Amino acid sequence: MPTFFRHLGLRLKFILLVTALLVAVFSVQSYILFTRNLNQERDNLTNEVKTYAGLSTLPVGSSFDQYYTENHFRLGEIINNILVSSNGTIPRLQVLNTEGDLLFDSQGLYKDARDNIAYRTTPPTKGYARGDLLQAIWNIDPTYNYDSKHELATVVYPYLDTYNKHQYSVVYFVSYGRIYQSLFKSITSLVITALISLGVASALIIYFVNIFTLNPISQVAAEAYKIGHGELTTTIDVRTGDEIEKLGLSVNQMAQGLLRSQEVLRQDRDTLAGERNKLEVILSGIIDAVIAVDINRKVITFNKAAEKLTGYTAGEVLNKPINSFVVLIEDQTIIPESLYCPINTAGNEGLVYSNQNLKIKTAKKDAFVNLVSGQIKEGAALNLGCILTFHDVTEEKQLEMMKLDFVSMAAHELRTPLTSILSYLYLFIRDNTASLNTAQNRVLNRINLSAQRLMALIENLLSASGIEKGTFNLKIEPTDLLPIIRQAVSDLSADAKDRNIHLSLSEPEGGKLKLVSADKFRINEVLLNLLANALNYNRNGGMVEVFFEQREKEVITHIRDTGEGISKEALPHLFTKFFRAWGKLEMSAKGTGLGLFISKSIIDMHGGKIWVESELGKGSTFSFSLPVASQKAVSIDAKPLGIYRNPNIV
Repeated sequence: MPTFFRHLGLRLKFILLVTALLVAVFSVQSYILFTRNLNQERDNLTNEVKTYAGLSTLPVGSSFDQYYTENHFRLGEIINNILVSSNGTIPRLQVLNTEGDLLFDSQGLYKDARDNIAYRTTPPTKGYARGDLLQAIWNIDPTYNYDSKHELATVVYPYLDTYNKHQYSVVYFVSYGRIYQSLFKSITSLVITALISLGVASALIIYFVNIFTLNPISQVAAEAYKIGHGELTTTIDVRTGDEIEKLGLSVNQMAQGLLRSQEVLRQDRDTLAGERNKLEVILSGIIDAVIAVDINRKVITFNKAAEKLTGYTAGEVLNKPINSFVVLIEDQTIIPESLYCPINTAGNEGLVYSNQNLKIKTAKKDAFVNLVSGQIKEGAALNLGCILTFHDVTEEKQLEMMKLDFVSMAAHELRTPLTSILSYLYLFIRDNTASLNTAQNRVLNRINLSAQRLMALIENLLSASGIEKGTFNLKIEPTDLLPIIRQAVSDLSADAKDRNIHLSLSEPEGGKLKLVSADKFRINEVLLNLLANALNYNRNGGMVEVFFEQREKEVITHIRDTGEGISKEALPHLFTKFFRAWGKLEMSAKGTGLGLFISKSIIDMHGGKIWVESELGKGSTFSFSLPVASQKAVSIDAKPLGIYRNPNIV
């Protein structure tokens, strides 16, 4: 559709279309009528000329014989009357003899001084007729010649005398001007009549269409325009009984639907505003810092607790990238925002990251936090990347450090006098055992055993404190583990025998183990701890077995016992600080709950793993792995409490 046509009004478009349609119909009908009349007139004229030529040839030939040589004006009058009688259909004729010589041409007629039609006798034009005309002259039957338009051009009609001798041929030239002139007059009248009819018909059509169609459509359009600009209470009142009325009713129904939807949206907006305000009140009242970021990780929510945690106000950080003012550190390594706040547009929801004992660092203050990061499946549509919840554990860490400092100080203060007590008690027992009776020796042995247990407790407390404060050091070097284990088994053999427990060591194949990276003293501490537990929590007549498993990159030591076993509920907490299993295990031996915690910490610092497999009533198997040794010794310090996070139990 042309561009200009699109900008025209509906009425003007309709007028142009109706006019074009009527003109097209009129043109087609006029063409058909003209063609049909033209063909009919051609046929009539052809028949008329043929008849006229047949009737006029005899008078032309007779008068030519009688008057031509005498130059009598009568010949001119007869020829002129014949031409005039044809009404212009035959404007010219010629007389030729059978030799093709032109004897007479009607173009030579003229009026003399007496106003008579005269002619001039002229010598014949020799050889005038050639080709087809000559052939036609020789024929004794009429010859009809047509032009390229299939119109009759000439008629060659023979003249025979009374003896039927072919003397002359008369050539009639045919003209169709009369037909075209007549048709032109008819078409002109028809066009004038059609134009008048076309104008009247167009006016009537436009008038009635305007009343019954365009005006209602304009009314519908005007009211619909108001509805489109927010006047949803507008009603279209069109009563035409046709599709336009249905259209108006449909628009009314649409407006009512939009009005209802607008009311629902208004209510939803108020509800959302209330929910948003309620959420803001809730966020401002909770003690955990909540930071929400969009899919570009720019801050969109920042509650009061977040302001307190970071030292920034909400106005300072809103619409800014979270990594521009917050840095999270784990084990002295910066955590990238792509890890704790991954942007996922796949519609997943739930927890995406969780970590504890992280250090949060800003330009204004530092703190320690536990972080939980989550997403909702509608996040991409709501431009919500993730929601970060920070639980401030700074005061807890400070309190824990104070506790550790107190325990460490108390343990140190207790170890010095206790060392003196043990030394003097050892000397007293050594020098006076023989002079004391059995009851007195039993009391001294109990005092000595209690003092040793107290010293072990103090050593465990100092070790646990050193691990969590980062002062627990290891000297790792290539170590042959087998002699250490043999010595530990030998040291506890007497205790096992006293308890009626069979303690055995399964030597590795070839009697050798791969060298491991280990601190000999600390690994011996782990072995003694695990073997002592296996003896303490075993049955009378039970068994403890130590065996090995060698792999490409690690050596695994297994300690299997036939004791009471450990419940499934206790297994996840077994390596935590101060934990002691309940039930028969708790009653069968006394302890501080630090041994397995210290053992796990030592193995972790070696880069190994420690785990347990146990079934209640059937015994337990404690295992730990150590990496195969490299060629140089290294010194490793425990991670300090503030940034240390215990790994999950294997």
